[in-house]
Amino acid sequence: MRVRTRCKICRYDKEIDYKDLGLLERYIDRRGKLLPKSFTGTCA
Repeated sequence: MRVRTRCKICRYDKEIDYKDLGLLERYIDRRGKLLPKSFTGTCA
């Protein structure tokens, strides 16, 4: 059985803020759209 890992945002208990560009760059493609959770590994 596979062990579920927590996403990086939940693991460190970070708040998502639109002004935090360093965090958002990992989850946005070159067009500015959010990447799906299958690519990023984040939870809903």
